[in-house]
Amino acid sequence: MIFDPAGNLYGAFVEPQNGVFELSPSNGSWTFTSLYVDHIDELGFFYSPLARDAAGNLYGTAELGGDGNDCNVPYGCGFVYKLTPSAGGWAYAQLYAFTGGADGAFPYGGVIVDAGGNIYGTAAAGGTNYCTYQGCGTVWELTP
Repeated sequence: MIFDPAGNLYGAFVEPQNGVFELSPSNGSWTFTSLYVDHIDELGFFYSPLARDAAGNLYGTAELGGDGNDCNVPYGCGFVYKLTPSAGGWAYAQLYAFTGGADGAFPYGGVIVDAGGNIYGTAAAGGTNYCTYQGCGTVWELTP
């Protein structure tokens, strides 16, 4: 989970559906707000911690889902997503879908965002070596 400068706390969840939430401090307690909920079963497992850039955008990964590539599991090899504050709500965008090749597959971990907007993370499978039938994993970078 991560904080913003106003003291709001952000995190991701997988049950009952994938999503991202905000907890805002309120009179000694917390107010829960769901920022995004995946109503499509094809997107999979928002396990990763979130990252936040200077503009307040949130970034994360999903272990499965993406563009429907096989990776020997339903729905795809995982993807990177972004939530952008927009008109009193949040706009969702899928930034990248892994293919299970040299780019990787199954991004279990979180991401980091540098000052230039580059996004970095790891994937548990894929790559060019053959540690298992799905590869050894990768360290990846997305550039804006």
